[in-house]
Amino acid sequence: EYNRQRGAANIPIADTLAARFALQHEGHEGWLRAPNQMDGRSGTQDTWSARGSLLWQPVERFSITLWGEYFDLDANGPSVRNLLDPIGDVRATGNDSYLPQKTRSRIVAGTLKYDFDFATLKAISSYQSARANAPNSGDMLARADALAIYGVKDEEPIYVRSAKSYTEEINLAHSGGPVDWIIGGFFLRTDEYQHLYETQQTSAVPIPVTPILFPTLTGPH
Repeated sequence: EYNRQRGAANIPIADTLAARFALQHEGHEGWLRAPNQMDGRSGTQDTWSARGSLLWQPVERFSITLWGEYFDLDANGPSVRNLLDPIGDVRATGNDSYLPQKTRSRIVAGTLKYDFDFATLKAISSYQSARANAPNSGDMLARADALAIYGVKDEEPIYVRSAKSYTEEINLAHSGGPVDWIIGGFFLRTDEYQHLYETQQTSAVPIPVTPILFPTLTGPH
């Protein structure tokens, strides 16, 4: 089952001020049956995204635009099956690794714009925070089948990535004449954290590994 809902609204607040909001939800059940997993399906996804913007233009030549974006994704692993999976149904997986995945993204940005007679000046600033917690199964098989085929059960119970980015751009651009030109500068800083941990267990009984949720990013890694 697949579903999607979308909505948007433009809101004039005053003669010089306007806002716009948009919201979207998208979700579907897993494309594969997974009898050995908690949800009974693999590849289930649920996504929410929203965006809001505010425009202030006190005079014709000058404007300020502020906007923000929100994105959340929750999933129950990928809809992938191992070609050696003994389950005969091609729309099913015997994978018994229940490893929910989460992705979070937040963005805020702003643009200052002034229109000179000969060119347009823009200053653009932004901040973005992104976090992904995506544990995975390397073999996509039930533990007993993985041990029989490969001799090990391969999993990535910890797969965490977190990043923060800052950008600043200033440019002066001219268009409409015999020569179009643009001059300016751009700055980018990104601090990133990654933590990956893979296990290859030979035990028929799972050896527990404590999963890691989103850590606090304190500096570049």
